[in-house]
Order: sequence, then structure tokens, then C-alpha cells
Amino acid sequence: MQQKECLNDIKDTELEMIIKDGTILPVSISTKIITDDNGNYIRSRSTIIDISERKRAEQKIIALKKRFAYLLNSCPAVIYSTKPNNNYQCTFISERVSQVLGYSPLDFTNHPTLWLDLLHPEDKNRVFANIEQVFISNSMTHEYRLRHKDGHYVWISDELIVIRDSEEKPIEILGYFTDISQRKQTEQELFDSEAKLQAILNYSPSVIYVKDLQGKHILVNQAFLDCAKCKADDILGKTDKAIFPPEMANVIMANDQQLIESGGRLQFEETVLSDGEKRHFLSNKFALRNLAGEVYGICGISTDITDRINTEKALQESRNLLDTILKTLPIGVFWKDNQLVYQGMNSAAAQILDIDNPEMIIGKTDADLLWDEITVQKIQEEDLQVIGSGDSFLFKLQNVSLVDDTNICLETSKVPLRNLQGRLIGVLGIVQDITKRLKAENQLKDLTHRLRIALKAGAYGIWELDLKSFSLHWDQQMYEIFGMGERQSSLTYADFIACVYHEDISLVENKFALVLREKRDFSAQFRILRPDGEIRWIKAIAQIQRDREGNPATLVGINSDITEEKKAQEELCQKNEELQIATEKAEIANRSKSEFLANMSHELRTPLNAILGMTEILQDQVYGEINPRQSKALKTIETAGSHLLSLINDILDLAKIESNRMELDIKPLNVKQICSYSLSFVKQQALKKNITITSQIPENLTPFMADERRTGQVLINLLNNAVKFTPEGGKVTLKVSVISEEDKERTKNYLRFAIKDTGIGIKKEHIGKLFQSFVQLDASLNRQFEGTGLGLVLVKQILDLHGGKVGLSSEFGVGSCFMVDFPYEINQLDTNISSQKSKDSLSQNSQGENNQQISILLVDDNCPNLLTTYSYLEANGFSLVCANSGEEALNILNTHYPDLIITDIQMPNISGIELIKIIRQNPLLDQCKIIVLTALAMKGDEQKCLEAGADMYLSKPIRLKELNLKIRELLT
Repeated sequence: MQQKECLNDIKDTELEMIIKDGTILPVSISTKIITDDNGNYIRSRSTIIDISERKRAEQKIIALKKRFAYLLNSCPAVIYSTKPNNNYQCTFISERVSQVLGYSPLDFTNHPTLWLDLLHPEDKNRVFANIEQVFISNSMTHEYRLRHKDGHYVWISDELIVIRDSEEKPIEILGYFTDISQRKQTEQELFDSEAKLQAILNYSPSVIYVKDLQGKHILVNQAFLDCAKCKADDILGKTDKAIFPPEMANVIMANDQQLIESGGRLQFEETVLSDGEKRHFLSNKFALRNLAGEVYGICGISTDITDRINTEKALQESRNLLDTILKTLPIGVFWKDNQLVYQGMNSAAAQILDIDNPEMIIGKTDADLLWDEITVQKIQEEDLQVIGSGDSFLFKLQNVSLVDDTNICLETSKVPLRNLQGRLIGVLGIVQDITKRLKAENQLKDLTHRLRIALKAGAYGIWELDLKSFSLHWDQQMYEIFGMGERQSSLTYADFIACVYHEDISLVENKFALVLREKRDFSAQFRILRPDGEIRWIKAIAQIQRDREGNPATLVGINSDITEEKKAQEELCQKNEELQIATEKAEIANRSKSEFLANMSHELRTPLNAILGMTEILQDQVYGEINPRQSKALKTIETAGSHLLSLINDILDLAKIESNRMELDIKPLNVKQICSYSLSFVKQQALKKNITITSQIPENLTPFMADERRTGQVLINLLNNAVKFTPEGGKVTLKVSVISEEDKERTKNYLRFAIKDTGIGIKKEHIGKLFQSFVQLDASLNRQFEGTGLGLVLVKQILDLHGGKVGLSSEFGVGSCFMVDFPYEINQLDTNISSQKSKDSLSQNSQGENNQQISILLVDDNCPNLLTTYSYLEANGFSLVCANSGEEALNILNTHYPDLIITDIQMPNISGIELIKIIRQNPLLDQCKIIVLTALAMKGDEQKCLEAGADMYLSKPIRLKELNLKIRELLT
């Protein structure tokens, strides 16, 4: 029979045993039952195992579970675990969930996907996306909302991690979440508060900003961003250096540092460049402190005061403008308060009231001014009436009396003065002293009355035409001019045209059309046909009168009957035509006279040049020595020739003056030099007659402006006359002085030359004939005193050309004093006036030595003149070639190139001017000088020669010594 163990009957028992040393030992007894084949019990077998270590481990696990359960129950967070699949089924959740969501842990274990149902619909997508992300990052924290069992949503903060196996495969998600609803509410409230604050800041017109202690901006409002023209991201977190220009940033940072150190507040004005425009700000900065009182930042509030400053500036400019207007306004302006006390006035008002400074009126009343008591009472009554009624009165005339009994007339306007609220605070007045204006108006009325009388006396008619309606108004004189006896009630422009003579209607209408088109005044002369059939000439003058807008309104004019004047004009025109014919004949005669004088000058000067030249050659003993008797005869010839030349020159000068052809060469003249020059001409003549000549010339006389040649001619002529008409042993004096004459509002100064003699004198009845051409006072003097009678005529006419005067005082049998006055400027600058060119001091021999190398071509068709000039120049050492015509001269010039050519002008075939022009075209003769030596002496001759190419113009006859000097002067 076999035995077997029955496993089902194994029993395990745990108990404690006391061992030998008395220690309690926990053991595990395992008993097995052994039976036979029939299941009958045979025996049992037990195994005892020491389980002390296991028991101690179990105790620790129990303790740990108790502590874990305590932590789960006491922890404010809800701890959970889920599967790492799509539904994330809950596998565990702590008891704390009932306090947070109102559900028990059993609700979640029975419904593992309950939490998915509790998710807020708006958060589902975000939460699932975050959980998907945790498999990548292994951990994360996110916030979302779960629905409480009572229906409201709870904000939780969930932190979770992924648990992985050894192969890094996710096996579980562990996490915990806490209720943050209170925090979220606080954050929302804070957000709402900040939003409100930001809205307040953004709607504030002031620039507001907050900076930390490092100068970084942590808050700015919209006004700041608008001013900086940027976005918040461009400002927040940045310092002033990163935002503003360096200079501006340094100033702002210095202010910030000062504020941080003081811990107080600052107020200042600053200028900021915004969008290229300078903006002015009134800034307030203050330190920000925490609850502990520590400074943690700076807050600044800046108000844009640009508009205020501009407004203040505009207001100041407006005040300045108003002040300027008041100061320059010619009308007086004043203002008083409701107690009738002056608060101010402008300069014009102060002038009317005889007050030196307008500010002196402030605080005074009319009783303090120059008015008499009655005037003060009237003024104050008017002021009270304006203040009491609020009404104005304008342009009221007031005759007022001053305390000195002076009466003046004032034109016054007064209006109520109100403040911005419309409350009446005083009176504003405008005053103008119209005393002079009224006087002028009265004078104007009187003048108008007298003008009407004068117009009536002068037979002037007055009319007025309305340029819009073309209605016409005539005064009574107009009716008389037009021969219409009765006045008509109404006249028009058409009525006027009907009176115009038919041939002149187009003229008048064109004139009126011009007035209307070009807005110009009217002036016309035309004929009218009077009702009695008489034709009369009318002169009409009118001016346009304009309205306030400047548009032409009326045409006001006068008419006068000029029939008699027209007749006189016709007679005058006839006489003028006759005079014109006579003038043309006179001009023809004058031209004939000029041509005659030119020809006579040439014909007389040509032989005279030979006579005087040959005389000079003989006197210089060029052809050999002469005896005293011959010298005396030559002197007689020279004197007669010079006298004849003087007569020719006087006649030519007179002809030039009478034909207005004499031109003056005005330049500064030295007084002493011109006197010495003139006296030298008469000293020899005076010496022969034993006449004493003296001169009285003041020192330091400044030069005077005159023609040197003509001035010498005047003085020499008068001195010659004085010596000629003074008996032997007499006396002649030349006195120079400065005189002044009053001419209107200007003082004229003259330089007077007085020539006084002790001669025969002049009878009073003869003085009037002194300055007539070709007249001598006494025919019996002709034989005793030679002359043409042209000298004084030339003197007077030369002085007239200079703008001067000639005077005379004389006593018959005693003597005369001729006075010539030249215009004179006392303060004109002294000028170094050279006297006559000094004569060459070289001897004839030395001249000859110098002249031997000078080649001269003489061209003249007059053989005596040619021989005379040739002989003298050859004797002075010049190398000479002669030609009797222009053709011969040109032939010579083909092979000979002289240094100088002296030519006459009037020559046959080729004239002197034509010869000069041909010579100037030859480049081989560029350096050759040309002197014209001619008997032509009329106006224009010299200019023609110089324009043709001549270098110098000399008139025959000429002294050969002077010719020698001119040659040397030209070639030097």
C-alpha cells in the first residue's frame, strides 16, 4: 500500500515562539498531511521557518503605507496616475480629489475616462496637445479647467511626468494637480486692474513712464509711444540711451540720478524732438517706493505744453500787436472801470488830454484832468448812462472847455466794456480831436463856395455822369454853354451826344468807350451844335470817382467854351507856318554863312600862315642876319598879321557861339596861374604906355571849374581893353575875390575877376550898347583905338556858357571896372593845375642835334606855306621830304617811312582826311605819327581828323616855335 502527500491539506500557520534566551521569535509553520491510497491519514510533517526579517520588512511597509496614506490625505494636491494611451484612463487618484472636484476616487476608478468628460471644451485641444508634448519632454506643467460636481469650473495647475520601462517605453503617467482658482481669480482681478490702469494711462494726454533703478522702461502709456513714434516693444526694457539722442539721453539720465539720490521729486520744463518737431513738456518725476520704503524705480509724468506755449506766444504777440496798434492808432482809445476810473489809454488819447505818458492816467478820473467842472459832469453822466443801460452811442460831437478857457471839439464813441462772462465791467471809448478838421471843413466849404464863384466867373460848366445808369447832371453854366436856356428835369448821355457836332460824335464816343474800358480819366476837345445853329468848340476834362469797393461810379468834369481860343490857335498855327518857312530860310542862310566862314577862314589863314611863318623865320635869322631897321619892319608885319588873326578868331568864335556850336572843355583851373598867364599878354603893351599893372589875388584859393582857353580869352580881352583905353601913366588892377548870392533857398558862390582902370570911362547912355556885335560906343574912337567891337560880346557870351555873369561900373572921364563872375564851389578840392607848358630851354644848336634823326614828310598844296614850314624845320635840324598833293605823298610813302607826317586837309583829288585813312591801312606805317596843320577852324573839323587817324590837330596860322614844341611833345 502506497503513501502520498495531499497538497490541498497543507496548512501554514504563523506564530511566535519563545526561544531559550527568552526572545520572541516569529515563525511560520507549514504542516503537510500524509495519507494512503484511500485517503486515510497516516501522519503529518511540519516545517518551521524564522520570519523575523520578513516581519520586520512588513512592519516597515505598513508604516510606509500609513505615512503615504497620511501624505495623500494631507497633501493639498491631487495625486493621480493614468495609462499612457489615447484615452489616458485613470488608474489611481487620491482622496483629495473629492475636496477639489466633489468626486470620490471610486468615481474615477469606476469611470477611468471621467476626467475627459470634466474638461472645459475650450481647453480640450490645448490639454491633449500638451500631453502629447510630455512624451517628448518627459515632464511638463500646464493649466486648464475641470468641471466641479456642482457644475462650476475649477482652474487647476497640473504637473506630470512619464514613467518608462527598461526599454524606455512609456508604462504610466504620474501627476498631481492643485486648485488655482483663487490665484486665477486674483490674477484676473490684477489683470483687470492693470487693464483699467493701462486704459487710464493710455487715455491720459500726458506722457507717463516708469523706469527701474537701471534706467530700463518697465511701463509706458500710449502718449509716450505716440510722442516717440514707436511701439511698446521698441521702448520696454530699454534705457534712454537706446531711445533718445546722446545729448538728450544724458540730460534725462542726470535728472534721474539726481532724483534717485534725493528720493524726492522734480519739476522742470524740457524740450524733446518728436518726428522732427521740437515739443515742449512740463515734467514731474518722483521716486517709487515699496512697502519697506525703499526706492525701486522712477515714475515720470510729462505734459505736452507746446500748444500752451504757442498759445501764450500767440497771445503775447497778439497783445504786442494790439499794443502797437493802440500806440500807432491816430485815434484816441481809453477804457474805464464801472467806477469811472481810468484803467488805460493809448498815446493818441494821452496827446489829446495833454498827458506825457499814457500810464499816468491809470487810477485817475475825469475830475483829475484839464476839463472844467461842467465838462466833467457831462462826461461822467454819459459814462454812467452807457454802464447803466448797456447801450452804445457813436460819433457824438462834444464842444468841451479846458480849465484855461480853451475850447476844443471832440468826436466821441462809447460802448459797454464786458468780461468773458458778459458781465459789464466798465466803458470803452474812442475820442478824436476834430477841432482842426472842423476848421478845415469850414475852410473847404468856403473854398468850395469861392471855387463855384470862380468857375462861374470863368464860364466853366460842371457836369456829372452816372456810369451805371448814364444819367447826366448839369449845372446852370452847362446849359448856358450849350445854348439851352431852361434846365431840364432829367438828362442822359444820349441827350449830350445829340448836342455834339456830327463830325465829332465818333471822337467823343471813342473817348467815353476808352474811359469805360480802361477806367481812365476823360479829356477831349470837340464841337457842339447849339439850338440856334451856331457851332462852338468845347474842351471837356473829367475824372472818375470810385465807390467804396474801388469800382468806377461816376465821371465828374468841367466844360469850357474854347471857340475863341481855337480861333487864336488857328491864327497862331498860320503864323508858326510862316515862321517855320522863315526859320528854314534862316537855317539855309546860316549854313551858307558857316560855309562862307569856313572858306574865308581857310583862304585868310592860309596866306596869313605863310606871312607869319616867314616873318618868324626872318626874325630868327634863319636866312641870315638882319639889321634893326629890317627887324622893326618885320615886327610891324608880325603885329599886323597877329591883329588880323585876332580879328578872324573873334569872328569865328562869335559865329560858333551864335550857332550854339562852341563847346567848353571844363576842368579845374588854378586861379594864380590863369591870372599870371593873362597878365603876361598885356605887360609889354602897358610898359610902352607907362601904365602900372597890379594884381590882388588871395592866397589858398581852391581851383575853379572852367574852360582854360576861353577863360584866358575873357581876361586877356578885358585887360587889353583896359590898357588900350587907359592914357599913358594910368593904372590897371586885376582883383580876384569870392562873392555869395542868395538864390531862393540856396546860396550860390562866384569867383569874381574885377579889371579896374583909370581910363576914359563910359557914358551912361552908351552902357546898353557895350555888348552888341560890331558896335563901338563912339565912332570917333575908331581911328584912335582899332578894333571890331566883338571883344565884349565874346566876353558876355563865354560867361553865359559857363553859367556866370558880367558886370560893369564906370564913370565917364574917371575910369571903368569890368567884373566877370564864374560859378565857384568853395569846398572843392585843390588840384595841381599845371600852367602853360614851359618852353624848351634847349638852344637851337642842341635842338638841331636832337632833331637830325627825325624824318618828316610835309604835305601841302600851298607852296608858300610848304616853303615856310620846310625852311624853319630844316633850320632846326629835321630831315624833311615834301609833297604838293596826296598822290605825291602816297608815292613817296611806298619807299620812304618817315617818323612824322604833317599834312594839310583841303587838297585837290585826295584830301588830307582821305590820305590819313589810306596811311592808317598800311601796317608799315603803324608807328608813324600824323599832325594835321590846316586853316580849317570850324566845329567838327578836329573831330573828323582825329577819327580818321590823326594824332594831333593844329590850326593855321601857328607860330613855328610852337610847332617845333608840338612835334617834340608828340615824338617824345
